[in-house]
Amino acid sequence: YEGNDNHVYILYYNGSWHTVDVMAAAGAPNAAFCTSLADMLDTIYHTPDVFYLGGDSHVHILYYNGSWHTADATAAAGAPNAALGASLADMLDTIYGTPDVFYEGTDQNVHVLYFNGSWHTSPT
Repeated sequence: YEGNDNHVYILYYNGSWHTVDVMAAAGAPNAAFCTSLADMLDTIYHTPDVFYLGGDSHVHILYYNGSWHTADATAAAGAPNAALGASLADMLDTIYGTPDVFYEGTDQNVHVLYFNGSWHTSPT
């Protein structure tokens, strides 16, 4: 969930409930106010992934592989900025073996960001 401080938090249970500010743990930039969140369990790269829109109108990913990390998928792929208030949707593409995230760009087209060792984009 997104907190009042524009950080993304997770809740987890291991006998008792806990919360973690994953953005602080990853050193990630703040989320946009009332950002859209999308998450998946990436069975290809064996990471839980959380996608969010940053205040820079970029799609960012938070992922955990023993510690929390972040990447700016939009910048890495050279993709267009997300439209203000855009929603996110994600899926694990088992045909091409890529985690994919979809968003509406400022050009009013739907774009996909996908990872196959590096981030790429294509309009849908």
